[in-house]
Order: sequence, then C-alpha cells, then structure tokens
Amino acid sequence: MWLLTLRLILGVVFLVLGFIGLLVPVMPQVIFFVLAALMFFPKHRRLNKMLDRGERKMPRPIAWLRRIGIGHPDQECGAGPIPADSPSVQPAPAYEPPANERAMYPD
Repeated sequence: MWLLTLRLILGVVFLVLGFIGLLVPVMPQVIFFVLAALMFFPKHRRLNKMLDRGERKMPRPIAWLRRIGIGHPDQECGAGPIPADSPSVQPAPAYEPPANERAMYPD
C-alpha cells in the first residue's frame, strides 16, 4: 500500500515539474513527463520496453524503478483483446428515427 502511495506522490511531483519545465525554458520537461507516466502506469507494455532499452545505459536508476514495482515484464497491463463471443460485446442497435421525424419525411 505504501508503494502505491509513494508512486502516486512521485507521479504528481514529476507531473508538476514537467509543467514547470514547459514554462521555464532552461528546465527540461520530457524526462519529468516520462517519469510521471512511469509512476502512474507502472505495468504498461511500451514503458516496459523503454525501460528494457535504457537498462544498458542507466542500470542503477532502472533497477531502483523495478524494485518499487515499475516495469516488471511478467505483469503487463491489459488482458489483450476482448473476445468476440464476450457478453459485453454486442452490435450497436440500428438507428430508428423518432415518430415525429418519420411523419415529416415519409418514405
């Protein structure tokens, strides 16, 4: 529970620093937005791939991120596509105009 609280607080701090970076020209903003995304979406596939690519250049910071639960390859977010036979997937109903509109435009 405390890891989730820590990630949320760090995510908000990095997001605020990113917005400050947009206003102050000498302060970088992209790195803070990426860190905020990592804190808010710790199991996202694309962010996990980005961590894997950066692990050779920055092994210690990425090891720290993985230690607090960010970017574990065995726990990706999302369960994949929704199967077509799922009860939550239903075709949209056909459009039927209201009665007063049918009277205005007869076939």
